[in-house]
Amino acid sequence: MAAGAAVSAFVTGSGTEAADVMLTGLITGAAVGGAQSLLLSQGRAVWTAINATGWSFGWLLTSLVIVDIERHHAVFGSSGALLVTLLTGLALRRTVVTA
Repeated sequence: MAAGAAVSAFVTGSGTEAADVMLTGLITGAAVGGAQSLLLSQGRAVWTAINATGWSFGWLLTSLVIVDIERHHAVFGSSGALLVTLLTGLALRRTVVTA
């Protein structure tokens, strides 16, 4: 997560606009999903993409709900966490059920 957050801070200039926080989520989520995917025997790219997408929307939701996004939080808030958990959980369930 730290590596993804560092890259996203460099790329976005730590911006707090919607596009910035979504790109932050995309980059950081790809780093986290990529690290997690090393434990998978198949579907690594899909898992990485799901995490990147989930984190991007998690940050977007947080930016719409949280009042002080300008404080540069390290990770999205509970609203974003719930959304990411729901998205990745559903994706994981679909993967496990269909495998």
